[in-house]
Amino acid sequence: MTVSQAIEQIDALSPNMLSHPEKCRHLAVLDERVRCELYQDKSMVQPVLSDVHDPAADLMIPSPWDEAYVYYTAAMIEYARGETARYNEHIGMFHTLWGAYADHLRRAHLSRGGFRY
Repeated sequence: MTVSQAIEQIDALSPNMLSHPEKCRHLAVLDERVRCELYQDKSMVQPVLSDVHDPAADLMIPSPWDEAYVYYTAAMIEYARGETARYNEHIGMFHTLWGAYADHLRRAHLSRGGFRY
C-alpha cells in the first residue's frame, strides 16, 4: 500500500479535517513501530519512511495486513475527537491485523533462525 492509497482509505473510513502532513505523521509513526518492534531494527536513528510525503512511497506492512495503517490512523482521528466507541472499533481492527502480521513474520522466520519477537 502506498501513502496516497492509505490516506484515501482513511478519509473514506473516517471523514476528517486532519491535514495531509498529520496523516503522514501517523503513517510514519506506525512504520517506525514496525521497523523497531517487528523487524527488531534499532540501528537507525532516522525513521525509515523519510519520504512519507511522497504519495507513491510504499508502506512497510504488505497486503493482506496493510489495512493496519488505515485502522491505526482512523483510531487516532477518533481518539482526538473523543469518539471512544469508534476508536475502540478501529483500534481493535488494528490490533487484529498487527497480531496477524507479527504471527506471519514469526512463522516465516522461525526456520531461518535469528528472528526474535
